[in-house]
Amino acid sequence: MPSSGPSQETESEPPETAPSPSNSLMSSSSVSTYNWCAGLGGVGFLETAYLTFLKLTNSDAFCPIGGGNCGDVLSSDYAVVFGVPLPLIGMISYGLVAALGLQLSGKKLPFGIDESNGRLLLLGCTTSMAAASGYFLYILANIDLEYFTTEITTPSSPFAISLARHLQSIGAKMYGAFWCSHCQEQKQIFGKEATELLNYVECFPDGFRKGSKMIKACADAKLEGFPTWVINGQVLSGDQELSELAKVSEFKIEESNQPNIKLIRTDTTLDLSQKAEKGVFGTVYSKYSHAMKMKQFLLSKEENFVMVKYSWKFLTQMYGGEVLGWKFLVASAQARVTERLLTTSVSSANKET
Repeated sequence: MPSSGPSQETESEPPETAPSPSNSLMSSSSVSTYNWCAGLGGVGFLETAYLTFLKLTNSDAFCPIGGGNCGDVLSSDYAVVFGVPLPLIGMISYGLVAALGLQLSGKKLPFGIDESNGRLLLLGCTTSMAAASGYFLYILANIDLEYFTTEITTPSSPFAISLARHLQSIGAKMYGAFWCSHCQEQKQIFGKEATELLNYVECFPDGFRKGSKMIKACADAKLEGFPTWVINGQVLSGDQELSELAKVSEFKIEESNQPNIKLIRTDTTLDLSQKAEKGVFGTVYSKYSHAMKMKQFLLSKEENFVMVKYSWKFLTQMYGGEVLGWKFLVASAQARVTERLLTTSVSSANKET
């Protein structure tokens, strides 16, 4: 009898399976995650690149605050790890995260790296960065600094000693903290003998740890940072030049104590203005380019010139207002001229001439 049902000999083909919604969602989520990594990595790269530039050029940060500026931490000993600027390490790490995120989102990895290894590399990089950040936060949460003193190595000039005595006589006070690098720089500017004459107030005489508070004298002064000068009721935040302190305190500078505007060369003595007229500094196109020229000049001083004394007033008159600042020049050249250098340089120059 003929079969009444359909033939069973022909095997039906399996139906095509539609893409799994979960797989599509995972793919979309993965791309979105990589894009987030690339975006955050790019932002971090730009920020740390800016901080690296500040560190390498010793420039001031953009966001000034009381008692110094946002670049204070960049000038501390903790801004360098094994001789490498910490922001530079961050810049490389963030740059790697951004690059990997972009490559993974486009599925185009360099050097023959497949997606699986790329993911592992990205995971390792972000995990190490998170671990480092966690460690730094742990250190900050458990900080315990015993009080210590730092030796003042620079000798004081007659001008610095006279100014210190004047500040003491009018009741001017310098508020600071033992761990503050700018406080130490301020003392070095005055020198050893002059620093001993200052009315210096240590705000953390018992050390610093979590929960530590400033002593009452500092709290009553409502300090915003260190160092802070209070002179005749006027508050000055950050380390100050001696000329500025003399101006604010109305210190009468004797003619014999005024800084000379000289650059001493091994074979001749020339006035700074004459040197400028002869084009030592070149053409000034902007504040930045001029500062860079001054940086190169100061860096070469050991070979050709020795800065003996300077007049900030003279420089501002010659170059216009705030074009040049002694503090910025020295920081940018990494060559703060201490009184010891001045003394030895003048002595050796006098012998040669």
